[in-house]
Amino acid sequence: MLLAQVFDLRSRSGDQHLTHDLQSTVLEFAEVRWDVLNASQRDGAMVVLQADVFEMVNGRSKFVQDTGLSLTIRNSAGRNNWQVIDGAARTSYINGRTSATVSASGRRNGHASIGVVVSMISSNPQQIIAGDYQTRLVGTISAL
Repeated sequence: MLLAQVFDLRSRSGDQHLTHDLQSTVLEFAEVRWDVLNASQRDGAMVVLQADVFEMVNGRSKFVQDTGLSLTIRNSAGRNNWQVIDGAARTSYINGRTSATVSASGRRNGHASIGVVVSMISSNPQQIIAGDYQTRLVGTISAL
């Protein structure tokens, strides 16, 4: 008999907007909470969250800033026992690393709440070209 595995991964937040002060090398957004559900009794699950560099397109020119991610487990219920696998990551556009990935996994069934903080990182904030920089945080859940 095959049993279906039921997963759910949902963000509690929508888009976030900040104005850069052009002084800080790291501009940190508010933590985004993600609710995770693994309804299977037998298998665990893994959550992977990924974001690319911040981009701003102005005509034919594209400007980028690096992205940082930080993941924490806020709470875990049931027998899932969630653990952080990769808790922090960042892009390095100048070195060809254009995406950052963090991850967590849980054993057995249960649910959890995880928090993810996204940061825009600039080595020289005074030289940031004005405009609307964007990145997208994408979450994926799968069976172990």
